[in-house]
Amino acid sequence: ISRMPVRDAIYQLDAEGFIQLVANRGAFVRTYTGDEIIDLSEMRASLEGLAGRLAVESITDQEIAKLEYLLDRSRHCETDYRKFLARHDEFHLYLYELSGRKHLVSEITWLRLLHRPYLLAYCLGNIEQEMLGFEHDLILDELRRRDPVGVDRTIHAHVIRNAENIAAFVGSVAAMHKSALARASSPNTRRATVV
Repeated sequence: ISRMPVRDAIYQLDAEGFIQLVANRGAFVRTYTGDEIIDLSEMRASLEGLAGRLAVESITDQEIAKLEYLLDRSRHCETDYRKFLARHDEFHLYLYELSGRKHLVSEITWLRLLHRPYLLAYCLGNIEQEMLGFEHDLILDELRRRDPVGVDRTIHAHVIRNAENIAAFVGSVAAMHKSALARASSPNTRRATVV
């Protein structure tokens, strides 16, 4: 493969926020702070709430049954967190596709991809599939009632609550790394390592 397609792909990943280009150093995987995760999640919560609200306008009983099936599949992943996340996304994205808004779903998908590594790290670090498992049941309850405001509110709360937990986790991991780096770079540590 020639350099041009690779260069174009790197610029595209940079534009989408997945990597960060540093002059004279190269490309690095983009990391987000807890505050940035909250910021991105607030946008995501608004968009996902809107998509859920729009889906209520035309959702059928069969589509709700499919959502129940997708949710049940995600619950049977036990400790296979990667499979859980794939099925978790399948549940949410199927719901949002029911909104009939292709561009809205595209933006939601992009934001969910940015969050996915952090959600996986949270799951692995806390040995649990998700923060509050009953929240998907609450979303389904609002869908069954055909309550667009309730669906919007429930999805919004679900995204924000999870983002707050992930941001706190990212903050605690960053603090642990900072502490470990400080210990590793202290003069006493260096002498002990050299000797």
